[in-house]
Amino acid sequence: MYDNRSDTNVEQYSNELQLLGKALDDKLDWIFGGFYLRTKPGGVDGSVNFDSVIPGETFRYTEVYNDAQTKAIFGQVGYDIGRFLYGLRFNAGLRYTWDKSSGCTISTSLDVPRVGPGNCEQLGGATGAAKSDAGTYTLGLDYKVNDDLFFYLTNRRGYRSGGFNQSGLSAFYDGFEGYDPESVTDYEVGLKSSFRIAGMRTRMNVAAYTSSYSNIQRTIFPGPNFDGDNNPANDPLSLNINAAKATIKGVEFDFSATPARGLSINGFGAYTHAKFDEFSSAPAFIPLLGNNPVNNKFAYTPKWTLGGGVRYSTRLGDFADLVMNAIWFHSSRVWYVDRPLDTNGIQDRYDTVDARVSLQDISGKGVDVSVFVRNLFDTEYAAAGGVITPQITSATVVYNEPRVFGLQIRFTR
Repeated sequence: MYDNRSDTNVEQYSNELQLLGKALDDKLDWIFGGFYLRTKPGGVDGSVNFDSVIPGETFRYTEVYNDAQTKAIFGQVGYDIGRFLYGLRFNAGLRYTWDKSSGCTISTSLDVPRVGPGNCEQLGGATGAAKSDAGTYTLGLDYKVNDDLFFYLTNRRGYRSGGFNQSGLSAFYDGFEGYDPESVTDYEVGLKSSFRIAGMRTRMNVAAYTSSYSNIQRTIFPGPNFDGDNNPANDPLSLNINAAKATIKGVEFDFSATPARGLSINGFGAYTHAKFDEFSSAPAFIPLLGNNPVNNKFAYTPKWTLGGGVRYSTRLGDFADLVMNAIWFHSSRVWYVDRPLDTNGIQDRYDTVDARVSLQDISGKGVDVSVFVRNLFDTEYAAAGGVITPQITSATVVYNEPRVFGLQIRFTR
């Protein structure tokens, strides 16, 4: 039996300034600006796990406080180069980001008052801090052939900030007090189109991409006494390290069509091929990373997702608009635990169907009445997941709602 209680108290403030305009006879669009984000503790933030029931045992409450700040400046321009090829446009953007974070973690008996963010460090909490910064960019070409056909090619580079692990670890973990930023460079090509088939209005969008990740941040779970010093006080529950390179390729599409008045159909799909190309770290950590491709799956990344829908609407005289729609979704197998060598937390492929029938704007009074069903065939599947106990190979999964019927009434003035 497992139970958990958690408290979250976080304050966040963000602001963004943008300046934009046109130049060179309106051939050049430009935008420049800055961004600021601050996140800090707003009170007690932590949790306690009731993972066993032993008479006389005292449970411990772990408080975790993080303070983070992000600053960035950015600029982007778009220039019409139609004099070379009508409808052609060049886009370029740059951004530079500075991140810094600090934190404190402390564990105390559940029966004593909470420490709070202001006293965590003074009372011996494990602390850490990190800074990182990087430049990112986007480059691209847009080609508008006509109002119904549009092509684009884009190259982007992204960045994810580094961070810190808890302090007070044994000398075995020297050099792993923090971890570096990870980056991704991707290329994408696509088209957006609209056309008619036998008089039927149709829209189709297709995109293909490839992404190269480096310095991927991975979480490992060394377990008790992994350092061999028989001192549990300096053992980490988990450790974030830079340990992998990966390639992600895929194709995405969506379409819609209107075969008859009031009737529309739509669909979408995505194929994602995500794999780790390389794992590298300190020799002692390699067994925790694994080298079997079967076990090195990307969490929350199914290979296939597909979906489609149909919608029909008609006017019932002066009474109301009748609207009926149904939506189907399919997902292939997905891993919900991004932990090497873990075969738990796997959801096999599944399908769901939702449906709704509505009477809208009844008698011109702005009243809508709908009946709906979610998960029509009562499909059971895991919608999310994660690790419960790092020391053992176990996982938790959060299941979806069962079949749900409902009635909804909405009034709009």
